[in-house]
Amino acid sequence: MTKIAIFVEGQTEQIFFEKIICEYCGYHNVKIDKITSRGQNTFIIIANKIEQQGIH
Repeated sequence: MTKIAIFVEGQTEQIFFEKIICEYCGYHNVKIDKITSRGQNTFIIIANKIEQQGIH
């Protein structure tokens, strides 16, 4: 599993990076967790790429 954390300031940037990550990894191959910081307009996007394991 590959993990990445992206810190952005605005909601527009949050939506942009969510779409970029999903397009790059595939919508069914990624899990995105979003965290909003209180008191600031800071959003944290944590993306986990799910590795597909083949059946032998």
